[in-house]
Amino acid sequence: MKKGFKNYYLLLVITILALFNVILHLVVSYNLEYHRDELLYFSLGMHPGFGYATVPPLIGWIAWLMQNIFGYTLFAVRIFPALLGGIMVFLISAIAKELGGSAYSRILAAIGIIISGFGLRTFLLYQPVHIDLIYINDELGEDVRNLFRKITNVGSNANPDAREYGTTVYLCEDPVMSFNDFWHERISEFRHDN
Repeated sequence: MKKGFKNYYLLLVITILALFNVILHLVVSYNLEYHRDELLYFSLGMHPGFGYATVPPLIGWIAWLMQNIFGYTLFAVRIFPALLGGIMVFLISAIAKELGGSAYSRILAAIGIIISGFGLRTFLLYQPVHIDLIYINDELGEDVRNLFRKITNVGSNANPDAREYGTTVYLCEDPVMSFNDFWHERISEFRHDN
């Protein structure tokens, strides 16, 4: 019973930190005008397609969704990155847990992403950076190939005029081991080699 209460308390603290992060980004973003890149990406939402010359297609589709829900306001442009900033707080806390961290370390990791320059800047403006955080490069390294039992090639960008020309997107499923075990192995290998 006591452990369940501790987990509930920890989830409550992480949730409060995530909400604080979302509110912080929304409040700070109202002091800024539209960024020119945001206007470009939001204009792509007026003509959603399956590929653009300079960015992946998901950015246009998300912009279309935000325009149809919230209209063409500054709030509409900034809500998506702010929400992803809140989700990142949960992800960072989960990574700390996966690496064997205590409740204190999970809270400290969540606070760290909120106050870091990475967390403050990345989730402030509507840009493809948020989507790039979950992007896996075309050149899958051996570590990634060894970590998943099933890696499916979802597709690639064949437009030679696109910045992402030749980029392949993979769906990685069925992990062989936990990320904690994966990093412990890599650290042990590094120590052994040095």
